Parts: sequence; structure tokens; C-alpha cells
Amino acid sequence: MRPATDKLTDVGDTQAAAAAAYQSSAESGKMSQSATQAPWLKARTWYVKSLETWRQIKQLGQLSVDNIVEPERIQKQITRCDSVLARMRAVTEPGLWIAPNALRVSCNILG
Repeated sequence: MRPATDKLTDVGDTQAAAAAAYQSSAESGKMSQSATQAPWLKARTWYVKSLETWRQIKQLGQLSVDNIVEPERIQKQITRCDSVLARMRAVTEPGLWIAPNALRVSCNILG
């Protein structure tokens, strides 16, 4: 890898780690259910940033054997966040139903 790509890899990893920390906080059970929405939203935001970084690395043709699965792994985490947030909204806003895919950002990892 080139030094610039190494830095991008570090950025993508750091963004994913920040997302995982927010996700862990939300899943800890130490907050009320209503209070967990904010960390789930922050986790999702950081996962999206990480995915954008990994896409940039892929576009440069610099995904290594060690990190080739990162875009897919991050996309799965975004989908998980979307699913949890949709369930939370269904519970807190019973008259408003949100389809599970309504929150999903178009994240085509192959394109």
C-alpha cells in the first residue's frame, strides 16, 4: 500500500471504531430505550463515514487482502443500525410505520 492509502485505512478503521463505541454504548443496557436512539444515530453516521472512506480506498484500487471485506462488514453494520432505529420509531411512534429500508443509504459496495 501507498502511504496515502495507509492513512485512509487508518481513517476508515478509526471511523468504524467510533461507530462501534456508540453502538456498544447503545447496546449496554445502561440507558433507557428512548435514550439509546442518539447513540444509534451517531453509530450509523460514523459507519456511513467509514464506508465512504473504504469506498475511496477501493476506488483507488488499494483494498488489500486484509481489508477487502471492510466495505461489506461496514454496510452490514449500517443495515443493523437502520433496523434498530426503524424498530425504535415503530415503538415510539406507533401511528407511523417506517419500512426497514426507508432509512438505508444507497451503499452499493461494488459500484
